[in-house]
Amino acid sequence: MVIVSYKTLLFIILLVIVSVQAQDKIEIPLNSGFAFSSDEPIVTPVSDPYNYYQKTDAPDMVGQKSTGLAFFMSLALPGSGEFYMGRKNLTAWFLTTEILLWTGLTANSLYADHLTEECRIYASQHAGVVRDGKDKQYWVDIGKYNSIYDFNEQRRRDRYFEAIYYDESADYWLWDSKDSRLKYDGNRLGANEIKNQSVYFFASIVLNHLVSAVNSLRIARKHNRELGEKANWSLGIKTYKIETQNYYGLNFSTSF
Repeated sequence: MVIVSYKTLLFIILLVIVSVQAQDKIEIPLNSGFAFSSDEPIVTPVSDPYNYYQKTDAPDMVGQKSTGLAFFMSLALPGSGEFYMGRKNLTAWFLTTEILLWTGLTANSLYADHLTEECRIYASQHAGVVRDGKDKQYWVDIGKYNSIYDFNEQRRRDRYFEAIYYDESADYWLWDSKDSRLKYDGNRLGANEIKNQSVYFFASIVLNHLVSAVNSLRIARKHNRELGEKANWSLGIKTYKIETQNYYGLNFSTSF
């Protein structure tokens, strides 16, 4: 049989009351602790004299980052999520890559358009083509036949009457030589191939957005996980006020 003194029993009861109330009213649970009475005044004033105790410190959550915000920032603009996370080197990397890709896409499109325009100028010089008002199929057809007459005759034999050019004055062409026609057609195909390279730039741009977004998410998760590990264990002195007595408590807490 264990005999407990009156003061020891009172101490245990007070400790249980404080611990239970701490668990009910404070977001971070009070796992364990002890307290002892003191007649010395508490340095930190009690803001609410009607409370049985007052907790004088709170967990420091400064530095936590939003993983969702980091992800969507970089998804919208590569490097912005890294900037949000304070990773300036990665910000410069992804943002520079984005600028270079868009510059390459623009330059590629302009160059392809320039080559296409040169082909059409060449066709007007060597086949008498009127460039205004022509659709894409027209520029393909003139590279396959020496004249509008050859083309229309083939369409009639194929009974493909919908493709015949009836307005000879507007759609007229007649190449000065077969070599000129073949040169035009080769240049036209080359311009189209360059134009089609735009898909690689678009794919690279999308990939840059995705990689930056996933990277920002990874950095934010790692950052928050490291903060969580640093704050996983805590040991500190608590100050409590129970009725008219001041108490100090040594508190040890952990979170998962």
